[in-house]
Amino acid sequence: RAGFDRYIGMEDFTLTKDEYDPVWGVYDDVSLTKANQEFRRMKEPFLALWFSLSSHAPFNLPKWWVHRYSASVQNGELKNTILYSDYSLSKFFEAARKEKYFDRTIFVIIADHSAGTGYTGVRERFWIPCFIYAPGYSHGILSPRRVDSVGNQLDILPTLLDLVGISAAHHAFGRSLFDTSASPRVAMLDNIPLYGWVRDRLLLIADSQKPLTLYDYVTDPSEKQNLIGERKAEAESMARELFSFVQVSKALILDNRLFPPHLPLQAPRG
Repeated sequence: RAGFDRYIGMEDFTLTKDEYDPVWGVYDDVSLTKANQEFRRMKEPFLALWFSLSSHAPFNLPKWWVHRYSASVQNGELKNTILYSDYSLSKFFEAARKEKYFDRTIFVIIADHSAGTGYTGVRERFWIPCFIYAPGYSHGILSPRRVDSVGNQLDILPTLLDLVGISAAHHAFGRSLFDTSASPRVAMLDNIPLYGWVRDRLLLIADSQKPLTLYDYVTDPSEKQNLIGERKAEAESMARELFSFVQVSKALILDNRLFPPHLPLQAPRG
């Protein structure tokens, strides 16, 4: 359904007992070694997705891995897993640098959600890292920088199109992280039964019917001061954007109308 030509799963590996986690699957360093082997054989241009299984509760790791943090340390098991995933990525890039595809590839490393304890507010639970590494684009648009504007996972596709200079219709709901136009940047936080809607420096929390709270997360990162009373018009505007986003996106998915633009349009159900 996602349009990939080939899927590689655990059944495609020859594994020893210490090369996979019985809860989730193949450990990161093993699967990344396989990924590099596959990328080496692929005809360019190609799009590939590797999914990490190690950095997820219950945070099982290979027996040979030395744990730096004890279980008594807050988020200790998570920290050990992050160190292991970092090692696995380092091992992958060390091998990938020797391959022909390396300098012609854009690597995106992103989380699907946050983890751990000690959050000070809703926004922190959805605050994830995204690293873009493009060895062959070491100047110009991808010079070393930190992007602090609002972004979300839906922005990845338009950002990649922007980086390679492709101007084309696409079915992503996001926009390039390098888009400097004046229109507000937004992100949705899907936390059923509540939703979050970020617009620039404001965070709206709503249920499926109405806005509940509004925070300025820059001046109030712990989300202690509800501004919904004094900024009612902004809250209602953000709620309309949020509800429209939810309604349109879910309708397109349920009607199977979310597809690449070169395919023929399908009539909606009913």
